[in-house]
Amino acid sequence: MVDVVKDFSNILFCTSQDERKGVISLGGGVSKHYAILSCLLNGGLDYAVYMTTSRQFSGSMSGATTKEAKSWGKIKDDSDAVTVIGDVTITFPLMMTKVLEELSRKGIIRDHNEG
Repeated sequence: MVDVVKDFSNILFCTSQDERKGVISLGGGVSKHYAILSCLLNGGLDYAVYMTTSRQFSGSMSGATTKEAKSWGKIKDDSDAVTVIGDVTITFPLMMTKVLEELSRKGIIRDHNEG
């Protein structure tokens, strides 16, 4: 059984330790907002990527966009944030492939294929 009060306390503690905060949310619903709320209580997110198949007009928590989160202060007004509508089993691997290529190109990480 999960102790949600202790769990939330741990998340609040973790998000209070970092000067800058970011989230990549795959899907949505309660878990998405649970994580984002902890950041709201600690000053808001500096970076956010929401990846979901839900649409804003459905009124669901899963369809809430980064624009909506900025209006509540969950994401800072001057933050880099984007909502990606699509199947995360496709969009997330594509995004991570591009990120890893960029980090390798900039010399931040080493490409394991380079020996």
